[in-house]
Amino acid sequence: MSSSVCLYFMRGSCRFGNRCWNSHDLGSIRSNSPPQIQAESSSNVDDKIRFPSFAARRKTTSMTASPSSSASRPRQRNQVLPNTANKSPETNKTATQDKWIIQNNYTSETIESTPDSMLVETIKKLNEAENSIISLRQQLRTNENNFSCMQDLTEQCVENDLKCSICYEMFIEPTVLNCSHTFCLECIESWTQRANHCPTCRVRITNKSHCLTLDTYLDNISEHLSSEIKTRRETLKVERHNNKVEVNRNQRNNARINHRSRFRRQIWNEQDHYNNEPGNAPGNRNNGLFANPLNSVQ
Repeated sequence: MSSSVCLYFMRGSCRFGNRCWNSHDLGSIRSNSPPQIQAESSSNVDDKIRFPSFAARRKTTSMTASPSSSASRPRQRNQVLPNTANKSPETNKTATQDKWIIQNNYTSETIESTPDSMLVETIKKLNEAENSIISLRQQLRTNENNFSCMQDLTEQCVENDLKCSICYEMFIEPTVLNCSHTFCLECIESWTQRANHCPTCRVRITNKSHCLTLDTYLDNISEHLSSEIKTRRETLKVERHNNKVEVNRNQRNNARINHRSRFRRQIWNEQDHYNNEPGNAPGNRNNGLFANPLNSVQ
């Protein structure tokens, strides 16, 4: 190794480190050089030890310096900053003081890092969150389109296959005939009062049965249809229930009236039969059964 001191090491920009051919011993330059050189070297050493970042700034600003000053200084190709191992303890202390500590209140997780790295990590997380939000919005739009298509298909199926051919409404208390055609209970009851054949195929009606499975299915599927169809169905169910109650009340009243009329006719027929018997004419009633009720009872 040469006895001359490396000038780049004195400026803090030697890129060879321990492999440099020139000497990096600052004590020899203080003992062998004149006072002016010692003062210059000591100032360079102070710059190296106390303010290593100043040498780096001087390196970065050398490109913008005047041509005369740059020409007077020797240059070295591929200049790099000194290794972090050559940094002073004060620089390491300031580096440790720049670290931030963040604690998560929910998970009690503590993160210790520098502001720059934390900023980069935050930006990455924000980008990931933005991408996830975009994908979720696309999924929501896809689900909305699928739901609207399913709703349209369901309404079309209701329009074509699940409507009564008498009232043209969705089946309410669907009733299946012996010919396998289905109608509303109230509609087929009112129809059979005028004719005893199927409105669709004209087959004679022999039996009717309530389809509970279809009724439950229609109640469940109406929850997913439009509000207009749902409201219409509920209104019709209430109206037909009220009509059914009124019809039952009228039937009970008619049955009571018919019973009274039948009882009266029976009494009058018995009285007419008694009056038509010989000796029970109205003029001979004093000699007949009603002449002496006590005798008739005996």
